[in-house]
Amino acid sequence: MAKLIYSRGAQLLFLAVCPILFLVFVLVYEPARLQQCLLFLVPYLIVAVIYILASFKTKEDKQPEIKAPEAKMINFVDIYQRPKLTVAPQDVLYIEAKENYVDIHYIEGLKLKKYELRATMASLEEVATEHGLIRCQRSFYVNPKHVTVLRKGSLGQVFAELDESGLPGIPVSRKYYDELSKLI
Repeated sequence: MAKLIYSRGAQLLFLAVCPILFLVFVLVYEPARLQQCLLFLVPYLIVAVIYILASFKTKEDKQPEIKAPEAKMINFVDIYQRPKLTVAPQDVLYIEAKENYVDIHYIEGLKLKKYELRATMASLEEVATEHGLIRCQRSFYVNPKHVTVLRKGSLGQVFAELDESGLPGIPVSRKYYDELSKLI
């Protein structure tokens, strides 16, 4: 069922027009009962005037609305643009691409979690970069706030080590190495 919401102006207009229409109706159809109708209208008019006066506040009376700062959350959507996962940006560790899916590795409470989302890395690019995640390889986005060190492997490849224990090193390609190293 639809809920009708009337503005303050519409309410005031209604309060002003109703008694006038009532008086016109009485005058047209039963002019002899005008005195009785005025007896019923006086309390209505008093309430309407009080309501109108109470609706007008001075600048000092108006309290500014204090809104709690909303933590900007990352909303991950699938290929059909349906919201699937909402998480705080600081809780995301990294995102890994796997064929037609991406695995989002994040912290919830004190636990490491992984969410498999049907999406592509390209579709996540705008959301990821907007929230501080950076691309570190073709198949990975990483949160630089969780990267402790960049280390070289035995074959010369570079890995980003994260501050959470038990996670594998995230590969970093030469193309993205400079950008990531500046943020650490």
